[in-house]
Amino acid sequence: MDYEALLENSWTVERTHPGQEDMGRLEYLAEYIFDFTTCDSEPSETLAWFALAVCVAIETDATFLFIEDQAQYMWFLVMCNMPFFVPKITWGTSIRGAFWETEITLKSCGLWDGDKQLVEPLKFSREEWGRFVDGMVEFAKKGV
Repeated sequence: MDYEALLENSWTVERTHPGQEDMGRLEYLAEYIFDFTTCDSEPSETLAWFALAVCVAIETDATFLFIEDQAQYMWFLVMCNMPFFVPKITWGTSIRGAFWETEITLKSCGLWDGDKQLVEPLKFSREEWGRFVDGMVEFAKKGV
């Protein structure tokens, strides 16, 4: 599946709903993928930015490099304790070395295949989840 295209289409569909017309890409990820609720664009975008950065750090096995910066370390810990991450990650002796589970489930009311809403949770293998993370990164980059 082309996850970047899925996200692009889903964002486009969600922006047709009243009050959502100005929703940015990071705000879409915050609300519909990472399941953050802020009712405010700027905090949503900040949360999505750090959630995406933590996803990339985990995906690339770069968590220890990511947390060398004290501010990023705090964001890493906050994100790893958020409901989105908790069932998707595991670690051995330290959360700092978190890695993805072998099977990951994503439930979202904001994913659309064309004009058909995907209501069933998506189940990913570890490898497929990596492609989804890559798709989120590429989708988000278009808004920067």
